[in-house]
Amino acid sequence: MINKNLEFNPISGKTLESEFKEWNTSNGVFKNALKDRREKEWEIYSNGNY
Repeated sequence: MINKNLEFNPISGKTLESEFKEWNTSNGVFKNALKDRREKEWEIYSNGNY
């Protein structure tokens, strides 16, 4: 989605932000640390502040 400049996935019906934040598991187990990391990474990406 990022490479194609899509903010909305027409196949899944999800936004880029929601798909981005779904990567919060390790070996199928939800991890709060990954949830927090994805939120911070999203802020960096969406604000363009690297």
